[in-house]
Amino acid sequence: MNADHMIDETTPRINAAERAQRHTRMDQAKRDGILDWAGWWQLAAKDPVPAEPTARRYEIYGEHAEGDLPSVQWHARVLREKGFGEARPVWCSPSDTLLLAVKQRARRGRYGDSVPPPRRAYRQSTLDRNDFVRSCCGFVSTSRG
Repeated sequence: MNADHMIDETTPRINAAERAQRHTRMDQAKRDGILDWAGWWQLAAKDPVPAEPTARRYEIYGEHAEGDLPSVQWHARVLREKGFGEARPVWCSPSDTLLLAVKQRARRGRYGDSVPPPRRAYRQSTLDRNDFVRSCCGFVSTSRG
């Protein structure tokens, strides 16, 4: 699961309206003395605990002082390119999205050797509940229902 500020490239007018409203609120908050996006990340970079992940974030995204990240479509495409068989939004607001991705499961041949993944992505109907939970979460639920 990946949740962040992600726009939908197919809705430019909605994106513009949401961005204008968000920036009006951010400007007012800054006038009221509330730490802005760039200031928060500057503090995180100085703290020894999140300093390394913060530096890595800057390597990947750059400054992004406004908090704008790549689109939903970009995130889903990159997840698929990195080995996830499926990726799609499962929740969104005008500015934020939660993506769910399912890893492509490695198949084993008769003698334990790797077999290339099937041409089709996961077919949930062929998976039992435990396989599906394990592939998504890395564990199997012991509850019934």
